[in-house]
Amino acid sequence: MPRGGNAASRTGANWWGSQTRLTAGDYDGDGRDELAAFCGYTDGSVSLWRFETTAQGGFTTPTVQWSAPKDTWHFDESHFVSGDHNADGRQDILLFKGTRDGSVTFHTLLGADGPGFSAPHTSWSRPPGNWWGHEAKLTAGDFDGDGRDEVAALYGYGDGSVSLWRFAANGQGGFEVPSVAWHAPPGTWTFRHSHVTSGDYNGDGRQDIGLFKGENDGVAALLALHGKAEGGFTSPLKSWERPPGSWYGDHVKLPVG
Repeated sequence: MPRGGNAASRTGANWWGSQTRLTAGDYDGDGRDELAAFCGYTDGSVSLWRFETTAQGGFTTPTVQWSAPKDTWHFDESHFVSGDHNADGRQDILLFKGTRDGSVTFHTLLGADGPGFSAPHTSWSRPPGNWWGHEAKLTAGDFDGDGRDEVAALYGYGDGSVSLWRFAANGQGGFEVPSVAWHAPPGTWTFRHSHVTSGDYNGDGRQDIGLFKGENDGVAALLALHGKAEGGFTSPLKSWERPPGSWYGDHVKLPVG
């Protein structure tokens, strides 16, 4: 990503992957998915870059779609995902703005009929001491088949438990108060080796949750939680696993949504 925090550095000339997160979606409704990059800078600013696609399937030179000024974001506590949260046929961007005091805010940038996004809309927030971004991993999908993409967050706790939180989308592109859709008890999960993603794995028209469950000793398993029409998910179905020394989750990355 462009290094540093001044305007001259944001030319796209140099990119550091450790400070870049990617997602993709058809943000303008032209039938081709674009690529979006969320970049953090050393001065506490962030930028949202967008790569348009060509008819041949390549990418054009990226442009900055939105920026936040210095000292306003903690990139290591923040996330972003794509989804059509207002059911208008165009993908949107959700920015999870986390801070080091445990406060969090959701900002939604709606896709538009053209090369840009709407201004960020604050759709959910919590005060300090509630949500730490480094303990959350996000994905998005239409889990109940209502035409609006929801957001799911896998959240890890210090006692080795995890919860899967589901944020239902409203008609304006924002989100309802989340609920716990599934929980694993203490001592059963190693969060830093685990990941979450989404996809329609059983072909029923609803997105499902895929969980990569990793352990410190290299044990790994894939679990699927299928989306239900009434909301929520089925119990996890284990579909693949590997013995110790095989897969270390801190060396694995999955698509977020």
